[in-house]
Amino acid sequence: MVPFNHQNNSPLSKILQDQKVNDLLLKIRHSVQNRLAISITPDEIRYMRKTFHNSIADGEKKLHDFSKSIIKHYWGGQEVSLRMIIWGRCRDYAHNQIEKTYHDLFPEELEESRRFDSRITRKYTPVCGQCDQTTNVIASFYHYQLKNLGNHALDSFFTRIKTTQNICYKVADMVFDLDQMFTRDKIFNDYSQILTDVYGIKMTFRTKKQLHGAVEYIKSNSTYKIVEEKNYLGKSKKKNGFEVYKIVLQQDRQIFEIQLQTQKMFAFEKENANASHKTYKEKQMEQRRRLGREYANLYRALGHMFTHERSPTIEHIELGMTQKGMDDEF
Repeated sequence: MVPFNHQNNSPLSKILQDQKVNDLLLKIRHSVQNRLAISITPDEIRYMRKTFHNSIADGEKKLHDFSKSIIKHYWGGQEVSLRMIIWGRCRDYAHNQIEKTYHDLFPEELEESRRFDSRITRKYTPVCGQCDQTTNVIASFYHYQLKNLGNHALDSFFTRIKTTQNICYKVADMVFDLDQMFTRDKIFNDYSQILTDVYGIKMTFRTKKQLHGAVEYIKSNSTYKIVEEKNYLGKSKKKNGFEVYKIVLQQDRQIFEIQLQTQKMFAFEKENANASHKTYKEKQMEQRRRLGREYANLYRALGHMFTHERSPTIEHIELGMTQKGMDDEF
């Protein structure tokens, strides 16, 4: 198995396999890290928006198609309930609680969401419990569950898609090397400057035997290439006690991360994840605040480049110099 080559790749090179886009992102990284001014033209922004939008929509479709094939394999034609879960974080860093909304989907909404998830997340964006302001959506989940589970091995099935806003944060963090300041137990052993987990799947099972059976089933699917796999079970579990089996798949130009756990492992993760995640996020937020206007300028520019609008007014983006109105962003 050949590992990823992280050298000279842009932060989105595994999500957007487009030479022009990734050359531009590398140019932005170089200019920011070397404190050089850079001008991004309206034509470059239009191209970036169109390419990013089309790639994300393609990835969402492939994620849902793959999900349907797994659900059909395990649950056949039985009745499945579906709930959408949306996570948001307040724009005010002092309000660092993740807010959530839940929405049971009807068939027509499900069809709409499968065309492009961000369309439906806008309808159910969480608000901050402290200030009642609309949050920045950071991820959307679908929770599939059999209405009558019976003796089926697959207990529950989730899909997760990172939002454009969250992708902008991740890319900005990579450009400024924020994650190098922390020790993180991620799927790749070495620190990665490549975003690979935009599309995720979590599957939970009753027993480890059923979990390993699912691993073999996924690996036998010739439609996908196995890019990486990590066994964090038993003696190989993570330092924080979490147990999970991870597989990274690739189909055409899209990367998907699958996490497999027993229900017991999943319950432990839910009970213990909040504290450790909060500590990491606090450190991350502090580093973003420390960078101040520099970070805010880049985050705003990325949002402008990645956000798809029907009739956008597109102007030059200038980085590496003062931009009015950015001081209060972070």
